[in-house]
Amino acid sequence: MGSSTFGLPAVKALFKKHNIISIYTKAEKPAGRGMQSQKTPIHEFAIEHSIPVYTPTTLKTDTEINTLKKQKPDVIIVAAYGLILPQAILDIPTLGCINIHGSLLPHWRGAAPIHHALLAGDTVMGVTIMQMDAGMDTGPILAKTELPKSTILQSFNFIHDAMAELGANTLVHVLDHLKSITPKEQDDSQATYAPKITKEDTLINSNMTVQKILNVVHTFGDSTGARFEHNKNLFSIHSAQSLDYTCTATSFSKTTDNKLIYPSSDGCIEILTIQRSGKRIVTAKEFLNGFRF
Repeated sequence: MGSSTFGLPAVKALFKKHNIISIYTKAEKPAGRGMQSQKTPIHEFAIEHSIPVYTPTTLKTDTEINTLKKQKPDVIIVAAYGLILPQAILDIPTLGCINIHGSLLPHWRGAAPIHHALLAGDTVMGVTIMQMDAGMDTGPILAKTELPKSTILQSFNFIHDAMAELGANTLVHVLDHLKSITPKEQDDSQATYAPKITKEDTLINSNMTVQKILNVVHTFGDSTGARFEHNKNLFSIHSAQSLDYTCTATSFSKTTDNKLIYPSSDGCIEILTIQRSGKRIVTAKEFLNGFRF
């Protein structure tokens, strides 16, 4: 059960070693400029390999519960599926339901663990393979694997893909040794939470520290960028770094040595790539060639 590219490496790994009875994924939805109906990447994989696909909008009805019961699965694997599994579903497989979660639980329980780990500036990240229960990412832990520290310094997309591959490899190991693994209960007192990302999470302002702003840029540089408003215009920073000297600027501006900067509560960041609303992403040099403060 999965709907995003995060679960795709796991499906591919399972296909090589195990019998996949069926795949559950989100239904097609309009996407792209033409708003054409598009299948999830996991749906496309299922079609390519002739695996039965189900796209229910809920798993809570008797019809969906009975449909899954008839398949008699040994285990259900879940990775970024997007639907809640009721207890009636959790009780169906003989070996339970197993989730691939993009954090080192109990830290960052919830829908957006990678985003929140980067926003918080975590220096240790990884994946957890968890036995699912009725709570939100509260089930016993079967295995945890850390990402290499060098990976955490890369872009969000790179980290996401590395996390997905790590999750797939860790899952295969767990399934190979499932009967000998003793699940470990989570320490709820150490839990932190990662709710869905909102537009507000992408916004920056000059009251934030340099590090906090850089964390936002790091998190959203591959997508929306870190957004701010200047003179009623919306801008998005897609890459940046700490300014290598003391800065006392109080607004989005350029320095005497032609660096594009944004102020913070404890200095400034140097903007490397930026996007003005409705325009393409450009380098700071390109931006300064065509913009007047």
